[in-house]
Amino acid sequence: MLVSLLIGSFVSYAVFIGFLVLRRPVSPAGLVGSFAILLGITAIAIVNLRFDIIEQKFASEFAFDWYNGDESERPNRTFAVQAIANAPAFFVAGAWQAAIGTNTAVTAAVYAYLFDRETKAHRYFLGPAVINFALFSLRDPFIGLILMGLVLAFGKKFESRKLLLPILLASVAMFWTRPENLLIIGALVWFLGYRSTRTAVTRLGLLLAGGFGALVALRFAPALLGIQGGVSIGNLPAFFVEFSEDRGTRTNVTGVGGGSDILGGALQRMPLPLRYPIQLFTFFVLPLPFEIRSVALLLSAFDSIFFAYGARKLFKEGTPPAKVLFVIYVLVAAFFSSNYGNVFRIRYPLYFVIGAGLLANKSDKRGEGDQSVRSKAAIGLRESS
Repeated sequence: MLVSLLIGSFVSYAVFIGFLVLRRPVSPAGLVGSFAILLGITAIAIVNLRFDIIEQKFASEFAFDWYNGDESERPNRTFAVQAIANAPAFFVAGAWQAAIGTNTAVTAAVYAYLFDRETKAHRYFLGPAVINFALFSLRDPFIGLILMGLVLAFGKKFESRKLLLPILLASVAMFWTRPENLLIIGALVWFLGYRSTRTAVTRLGLLLAGGFGALVALRFAPALLGIQGGVSIGNLPAFFVEFSEDRGTRTNVTGVGGGSDILGGALQRMPLPLRYPIQLFTFFVLPLPFEIRSVALLLSAFDSIFFAYGARKLFKEGTPPAKVLFVIYVLVAAFFSSNYGNVFRIRYPLYFVIGAGLLANKSDKRGEGDQSVRSKAAIGLRESS
């Protein structure tokens, strides 16, 4: 069990760093720092798994089942991407615990990729939530990687030539990871269309189409979530509160856990116009100060400080595409939140967006600076000749 976790950490780290070095140079300091992080988080993960301090989540073994082609236990398609990414570790270790090691390797490799001494993007990636979700065999790190790739593909500007392929690839990957997040990508596509429109009539048409499209998307969202049957549009708010609460509180023992409901459960009884602003607020302030009743909630409150500071840094120094994706993600995901454990998990991928937005901005500035130097050199040569 513990050996499988170790194998997953080191095998996956070697694979990810190998791809990373082919993509862009990594400084020795970045490699040393990321390896130290790998060792540290792996040690924490081993202790957690050995003593069951925080029990593994529901569906911990699903990616391994998918990898093995276990038809009797195979889950839906949303574990396919995770299974493929874990394939080298699964092949060597032959156990599902290797997936925990892979998630620690994702965290360490992304740190190495973000390492930058000027913007220090790597520092805004290592919040408590990032470390926490590296201790389990969840899909969430791969959701973060998909969003990170989208931000990096866009670069500093929303250039039309860069949009189609990244959005298509991200949509396919998200469909095979967490399909309900296609609502976020769909909202991003709508924003890009609205932004590129110049006439008032067309913008009004897009607003109406966007509203109708949102209702249709929510109407059929249960199918994306793997739920059979439909749900009436009039009952959508109650349905999604119930759904998110169930996902945020269940355990791998009983199927129903004891998550910390926002406002002690009173939130779900509030009308949407009152509830939604509270959901947006608690997306950043997690939990509300008077609801801190445990060490876990205290750590979540500390993460909220880290998250808010990282968001502030993003909006001060990040790229416009990263900022837009951040806002859209918050507006959509907050609608699903009803307890603090749920919020703590669904905001975690935004750390990838923050880091990528800072890195993309720095990379573009470096490229602009290099181009400026080359232009000045060329002018000097022409003048001298």
